[in-house]
Amino acid sequence: MAKRPSYATLPEHLRDYTLWPQVDLSQLEAPDRARAENLAAGIVHYLKTGRLKQACALAQCKKETLYEQLARCIESGPDGFTIVGWPALIPHSRVRRYPFMSGFRIRLT
Repeated sequence: MAKRPSYATLPEHLRDYTLWPQVDLSQLEAPDRARAENLAAGIVHYLKTGRLKQACALAQCKKETLYEQLARCIESGPDGFTIVGWPALIPHSRVRRYPFMSGFRIRLT
């Protein structure tokens, strides 16, 4: 997304987090799971109320981080029609496709 999403600019259909693709966090290590759960709680609070400071307190992060993670969640999925959803909160997960460079050549010398 070019512009960071906010409560005021986010379309209503993207605010409905209950329709987002789900993820099972139980397989993550404890610190990663706690971070993802905190971020999810903060994003849910922000989408329900629009109160950024309270959402950041719940997520235990700065507002830039909350905006960044929200943007990752509403990024277009691999099919181009759905969003990534909650799996975007998994650390080190890829939400965008790798860009392919045309004309890329390997020179062996």
